[in-house]
Amino acid sequence: MQSVAALQFYKSLLANLMAWAVAFVLGADLSQEVSAQDADKSSSAIAWRLEDGDEFQVKVTQSSNRKSQLDSRITVIESKVDLDFDWRVTAVADDGLATIEQVLKRFSVNVVDPAVPGQAVQYASDADQSQLSSAMRKLLRKSKPLIGLKCEFQMLPNGKIESVQLSESAKSTLAKLPVTSKLRTLFSGDSLEKTLSQVSLVLPADAKPGKQWKSQDATDTAFGNVELVHSYEIGTPDARGLVEVVSQVKRQTENGGDDADDEQAANESQLNLLSLAGGGSMSFDVQDGYFKSSQSQRTVSTSRKYREKTILTTVKSETQFKIQKK
Repeated sequence: MQSVAALQFYKSLLANLMAWAVAFVLGADLSQEVSAQDADKSSSAIAWRLEDGDEFQVKVTQSSNRKSQLDSRITVIESKVDLDFDWRVTAVADDGLATIEQVLKRFSVNVVDPAVPGQAVQYASDADQSQLSSAMRKLLRKSKPLIGLKCEFQMLPNGKIESVQLSESAKSTLAKLPVTSKLRTLFSGDSLEKTLSQVSLVLPADAKPGKQWKSQDATDTAFGNVELVHSYEIGTPDARGLVEVVSQVKRQTENGGDDADDEQAANESQLNLLSLAGGGSMSFDVQDGYFKSSQSQRTVSTSRKYREKTILTTVKSETQFKIQKK
């Protein structure tokens, strides 16, 4: 029988997995304020150059390690989610606006408490479900609508997503779900719009090798509105024609300092975000005109009051993205 902690964590993973099915098309794209004409003027410019009929295989791997401590008691939950998509360019307008169809082909989930590895929650969408427990089959039926789920998005050469639209079959599937279903909520127009605003990364108009810049945005979380500061640097093309875009992110505290400055104030509340920081890099093929891979890490530390004590939790997450042209 699976551990209660692993099953509870798996339920939250299902919600994240559902969001990824549509939202990931946005998370891997860098937005930049340059036109297609500007891209043609410099072979080092970062811009998508897609053609009608282009097809890609996209693979996403998201892993996390969640460690919670209350006095001397420590609980650890590790998870890994793999997502496989197909992308197909169905149209490209004169201004370079590309219409892309995305289909979720496969996913797998692995959630484990290292203290009890025999109670791990493991599942792949193409696995033999007859080998699963009844409890697991019931949980996993909620994720079945994801397989084959189609959406269509439009993207400019600068990476800006202009629109996202679910297929009619996906809409029909979601309409049959209860109004309170997380699937139905996560695929709502408001939810998609919120995701768009959170995952976009805007490059400056003069995005060239050696360029450095910073940006700020706000993310709505369980801790309230969190201000984040992003810093970026574009490297020089290597022998393969690949350019690395390196990024870092940290929390901007209310007093303008770092997270440690807010620790005392945080300890006076019930649920607090103590620190948030991370970074990563993205590899762009300048000649072929698309991102080939990216990897990012983020560490979040929180505290929660429990009776007269405090539970400290640290979550370390990593996301890897790979895209291959068929």
